[in-house]
Amino acid sequence: MVQQDKYLGIVARLRAMQSKMAIIDAGVGLLAIISIKLLAFALFVGLTLAIWPSSTARIIIDLVLVAGLCIAFYFWVIQPYTNRRSFLTLARLLETKYGKFQSRLIAALELHESAQKNREGYSLELIEKTIDEAGAFIGDIDTNAVIDYRPLNHALGRLAVMIVVITAIFIINPTASFNAWQLFSRPGANLDKPPEFSLSIKPDSGEFFRNTDLVIQAKADGRLPHHVDLYYKFEDGAWASETMGKADSNAEATFAFTFKKVKRSVDIYAKSGGVQSKKAHLEVVDPPRLTDINLTFDYPQYAGLPEAHGSPNDGNVAALRGTKVMIEAGANKPISECYQLFADSSKAPLKADGKNITGGFTVKDNGRYAIIMKDEAGRINPEPIWYDIQAMEDYPPTITIQFPGADVDLDEHITLPLEIAITDDYGFDKMNLVYWVLSEGNQTEPVKETIKIPDKKSLDQKIDYTWDMQSLNPLPGDLIYYYCEISDNDIISGPKWTKSRTFSARLPNLDEILADVQGSQDQQMESLDEALKNQKDLQKQIEDIAREMQKNPDVNYEKKQEAQKVLEKQQDIAKKIDDLSKEMQSNLDKLENNKLIGEQIAEKMQQLQQLMEDVAPPELKEAMQKLQDALQKMDPEALKKALQQFQMTSEQLLENLDRALSLLQKLAIEQKMDMLVQMAEKIQKAQEDINKAVDAAKDSSELAKQQPEEKNNASDYNTLKDQFKELEKMDAQEQMIPEKEKTDASEKTNNPEINKDFEQMKPSLCSGGQNSCQNKGKKLHKELSEMADALKQAQQAMQKKQKKDIAKKMQKAAEDLLYLSDRQESLLDSTRINQSTGDGLRRMASNQMQVGAASARVADMISDLSKETIFVNMALMRLLGQTLADMNSATGNLDKRYSPGALKSQQSAMSDLNKTVYLLLEARESAMNSGSGSGMQEMMEQMQKMSQMQAGINEGTAMQMPQPGMSMSMGQQQGMQQLAAQQEALRQKLEEMSDQLGKQGDMMGRLDQLGEEMKKVVDDMQRSRVNQETIKRQEGILTRLLDAQKSVNRRDFSKKRQAETGEDVVRRSPVLPDDLANGRSDLSEMIKKALEEQYPRQYDRLIKAYFKSFQSQEISIEK
Repeated sequence: MVQQDKYLGIVARLRAMQSKMAIIDAGVGLLAIISIKLLAFALFVGLTLAIWPSSTARIIIDLVLVAGLCIAFYFWVIQPYTNRRSFLTLARLLETKYGKFQSRLIAALELHESAQKNREGYSLELIEKTIDEAGAFIGDIDTNAVIDYRPLNHALGRLAVMIVVITAIFIINPTASFNAWQLFSRPGANLDKPPEFSLSIKPDSGEFFRNTDLVIQAKADGRLPHHVDLYYKFEDGAWASETMGKADSNAEATFAFTFKKVKRSVDIYAKSGGVQSKKAHLEVVDPPRLTDINLTFDYPQYAGLPEAHGSPNDGNVAALRGTKVMIEAGANKPISECYQLFADSSKAPLKADGKNITGGFTVKDNGRYAIIMKDEAGRINPEPIWYDIQAMEDYPPTITIQFPGADVDLDEHITLPLEIAITDDYGFDKMNLVYWVLSEGNQTEPVKETIKIPDKKSLDQKIDYTWDMQSLNPLPGDLIYYYCEISDNDIISGPKWTKSRTFSARLPNLDEILADVQGSQDQQMESLDEALKNQKDLQKQIEDIAREMQKNPDVNYEKKQEAQKVLEKQQDIAKKIDDLSKEMQSNLDKLENNKLIGEQIAEKMQQLQQLMEDVAPPELKEAMQKLQDALQKMDPEALKKALQQFQMTSEQLLENLDRALSLLQKLAIEQKMDMLVQMAEKIQKAQEDINKAVDAAKDSSELAKQQPEEKNNASDYNTLKDQFKELEKMDAQEQMIPEKEKTDASEKTNNPEINKDFEQMKPSLCSGGQNSCQNKGKKLHKELSEMADALKQAQQAMQKKQKKDIAKKMQKAAEDLLYLSDRQESLLDSTRINQSTGDGLRRMASNQMQVGAASARVADMISDLSKETIFVNMALMRLLGQTLADMNSATGNLDKRYSPGALKSQQSAMSDLNKTVYLLLEARESAMNSGSGSGMQEMMEQMQKMSQMQAGINEGTAMQMPQPGMSMSMGQQQGMQQLAAQQEALRQKLEEMSDQLGKQGDMMGRLDQLGEEMKKVVDDMQRSRVNQETIKRQEGILTRLLDAQKSVNRRDFSKKRQAETGEDVVRRSPVLPDDLANGRSDLSEMIKKALEEQYPRQYDRLIKAYFKSFQSQEISIEK
């Protein structure tokens, strides 16, 4: 018997599978029917929009749709569900899906049917085994895996699409959707077609303020009409209409119309075609509003500002923080309640009295405010005006240390002048100087020192304050950091403090000062030497260009460029020389401030610095300008003349540079010697002070306080030794210091006992042995005194030797010139006698040439002498050059037998020779007396009086100046004439002083040029043409006078100079041509003739007075 249970299991699995597939097939059909129905609704909506179908048409459409849906329901739902797939069909699907059945499932189903009768005689065991294996296999598999769900998914997708379509249709046109539903759900009803849109208006009621814009909006629901008309009627008026315009795309309404500045109540409605909105009544009333507003400002007391009123009808506030603002405003109607509304939503009440509004507030921060008013009917002012509140800041003060305005080194005075600039908008309260000291890595606590403010209400001022640092007792190397701080007088927000930039003041040690000065001087020497070399090269280029111009005077582009480059190089050299002069002045200031040079050396350095200012001849600038103009015009003749003048001034610059370099080299040795003397005296004095402190010490702690001082003194001594070695190197070539004194100074300076005593002194101070310190200190002081004396003696010997050599050379040159003057006078007499004989004039030309050649040799000697001493000045050299030029001219005229020209040139040459002798002998006397008093105090007093007079004239001129655009009154013209007389008197006094000073007048800044400036001022005053240029010229004159006074004062040291008696000089005869020497007269005879000579007025008195004094001296001339 075949296993029935296995077979039933197979059938159960297949039947379950059969039912599920039948349900899926019916579901697919049902979903299709629903999708068709939704599609039909979409078509109904379209049909409704297109033709609004009649009742009959709707019935037919509904019947056709229902019949179709019923047929579809039968074929797509009922039939698939009832006509299910056979077991064999399902078995084939499983066999296809699962290959392991190997046709056993189909065989089991077929064999089970035939096994009941078994007509074929199949083996029952085989049948049972087949059914058994098929049952086992089907129990292990998932029969749902062969079910195809894709038709169901497709049906669901189509349904979803239709749902989306219907939803979109409803959203896009809900009215049409609703109408379609009404039409086809009630096909037999006779339904009229509704309007395509409806109209509504806003606002539809309420109160509105008069004189404001009233916007009427009409909204169309449904189809958008092409146009909408607004119908309106004002009070006591007739109906009228206006076409409404399209509203903004962002507005809710579709159409809008604006009544501008509406004044009366109005009735309105909107209409388009047969569609009309409801009527609305809009009431127009007066709003409460401001008619005027006025503000009064009461500023904080510290600001010092008076009460102020704002602009009429301007409620904006711009006032200092803390200002009280009073409000007075008026309204158009009685106000029942009023307040201020601020931007942060806070409120402040205002007092309302009928139409008047008063109140106020205090300015604290930036913001805005509006005045909110409520009338007796409770209406609030619309769109109130917002006024700005600008709280003006009381800005912090500013403070700047303008001088020194940089980190500085202190000199031995240990004071620092400060110029402090302060500004504020309302005033100041306090100012402090804050400082601290950094010494050997240890920093003190900041200290505040109050600086008095002269006028705390002055908003922009400069304060001069001299800071005395003596109480700080700084040691060399210490750094003093400082800044200034200031506070304003703000009592509202509190005083605001501002600090300046922090600077430092350092007390350099001696070694640093000397290294700085020495380095700068070395650089100056190198710069001067380089300038000299460059000028020599430039001179060659100028000569080459001049020769080329002689050959070919045409000016082409190449020549112009070459000359332009030469001009630029000359300008560069002149600028470097000017910079070098300023550096020399800076060095001089450093040495003077630290008392490292004496008065004599300071005077010589000042003279050399002035010489550097005059290295570039005054004519050089003019020559360069003429050359520049000639190059621009491309004029060959003008270029040739300009080039000649430029060549001459360039040669003069070259000579001046050569002289300046030579003088600078000699002065460097003198300065070094003088500096060593000053250093030795300072070290000796410092040791003396230490010894006194040791004697006065009460305990070991006071002794220990001297240890840093002793250490610093020892360091200064080592610096002095190094500087002395430098001096020996510098003097090796010049041999300015006598050997004996130099050797003695070297021994005393390099005494090994001094270093030994310094080293023993320092630990003794720390250990507290007072007796030991006293003994060592006295010994050390004695050794230092001997060193200082030796250096002084070396310096005096050097000065004595130098004066003697220079005076001897000057004396020889003067006697040579006097002899030549006598020969020149003889030639002059001969020319007068033979002026009518041509042959006699030609014979004298040879003699004149010999005198000229001898004069040239003396000029060369004086030129060499000018490189050794500053006292041979440029005026003397120029005069000597003019003498040689006159002699050359006389020779030429004699050779041409032109007696008038020869006589004139010979007369001029003889006069210039005598003037040169006078200047040379005066220079000799100045050189011999350079260590004695020079009358500087008297000159300083004169310059001071002249400065005061000029200041008074300047002040009077400013007072007499008319207002711009106005002419002078008679009184002003008279006052100006008096001032002109005063200015002329001062000019004459200055001219007399310039004649008396001679070379010193150059040192004080070219007083002759100052006189020319005064002439221009006098001319302006006399012509009543005083203007701002005149005032500026007067200020320049006063500045120059003050500078000259400063120059005199620099030379007038407090110590009296030690005068040295001049020595008689025994000398050999000048080296002159034999024929000249044979005819030489006695010196006394020449002086006598010189006294009889007629000189120009300005020289006559001085030359004769000098020659008379010179005649009274006994001058021994070694034959």
